[in-house]
This record gives sequence, structure tokens and C-alpha cells, in this order.
Amino acid sequence: MAISKYDVSKERDLAYAISNLIEAECHLQQTCAEASEDKKQKYAEIIEVIRKIRGKYFEKILKNKDYGTWCAFKHLLSAFMQLSEVGTKLIDENKLKEGIELLMDSQDVLKIFFLLNSMGGKD
Repeated sequence: MAISKYDVSKERDLAYAISNLIEAECHLQQTCAEASEDKKQKYAEIIEVIRKIRGKYFEKILKNKDYGTWCAFKHLLSAFMQLSEVGTKLIDENKLKEGIELLMDSQDVLKIFFLLNSMGGKD
């Protein structure tokens, strides 16, 4: 079965997945910090597994390996996800204008991610 021409690219889907893995790491780091001592080790182990999975898929989509871009890409995807989350919450609170603005900004951040990534490869 062919993928619909309206579907997002595999690269974009992986960027979304990486964004969610980054967010999962952040939430689990907060949980780990507040967890009982007997649970901290388990949370830390889960965080490490998530980081390895994230790194695996970063390697698959990142073309731009210039100094500092790996970290910048991580922060861009994290900002994309957080702006989307806040935008959605604002829309849920019936603050449509503010929410839509954040969603539009989140898409601009994602475009920056893909622009920087397209600068990779041979000079």
C-alpha cells in the first residue's frame, strides 16, 4: 500500500519521535529527582535507555554534523515540542489567538531544525 502524498515525510516523523523522546527524558528526570531512593536507580536506567534510542534516531536523520549542531538540534526539537504543548493548552483554555501564535512559532522552530539539517553533508 502506498503512503498518501499528504502524509509527512519519514524524516519529519522521526523528528517528532525524537521530540517526544526528549520530552520523556525531561519528565523522567523530574520524576527521578522526586522519587524515593529505591526508585531513583530504576528511573536513571530508563532515562539512559531513552537517551540511547534518541541518539540512534538522531544519527539516522542528521546530515549536518558541524560542531555544536547535535546539541542545537536537540534544543530546537525540545523547543518545538514545548511550544506545541503550551499552544495546545492555551487553545484548550479558549485562548485561541495566543495558542495559535505558539503553534505557528513551534512550526517555525521545526523549519529552522530542517533548514540547519539541510546545511549538512559536503561543503
